[in-house]
Amino acid sequence: MDFQAPNTLAEQIANYLAERIMTGQIRPGERIQEATLAGELNVSRASVKEALYTLERWHLVDITPARALRRADWTRITPRNSMMCTCTC
Repeated sequence: MDFQAPNTLAEQIANYLAERIMTGQIRPGERIQEATLAGELNVSRASVKEALYTLERWHLVDITPARALRRADWTRITPRNSMMCTCTC
């Protein structure tokens, strides 16, 4: 028997944002504002921040310290990275 824990709130947010990125609703280079997103989704900023770190690990967003968070530009992704991205999403 396989038991799986339900998705955390941060995982649900990450999956929602990943879908928006993959469908083009969030464009390459578009700024993603943590506070605005938290308000739109009616969730805490901490949950959004955790979701954004997950998206960074999936190579879907770029996080630059003391700068804006933006959707990753896939034109710079190598075939190896894009395959990894496809597999994890």
